[in-house]
Amino acid sequence: MPRTISATAARNNFSELLSQVLYHQEEFVIERKGKPIAVLIPKTTIAKGKKNLSKKLAAVLPKLSLGLKNWNQTKNVLKDLHNPNP
Repeated sequence: MPRTISATAARNNFSELLSQVLYHQEEFVIERKGKPIAVLIPKTTIAKGKKNLSKKLAAVLPKLSLGLKNWNQTKNVLKDLHNPNP
């Protein structure tokens, strides 16, 4: 579960926060005026999320009638949707 900190605390302790993320895999939600505005997470968390999402999509997409014949075509469509301006 991510720890919540203020934007001021994040600014004042940024180097320490980076160390905690890097060495202890901690996650932080940064708030301004009580509202979440950013997160600080390890890069490995992102990689794991992408891998899990790819597996879920691979399982679901064949069931949809998109006219796509294989996973590579599906990935290309998703890339185009994600990056509309190459």
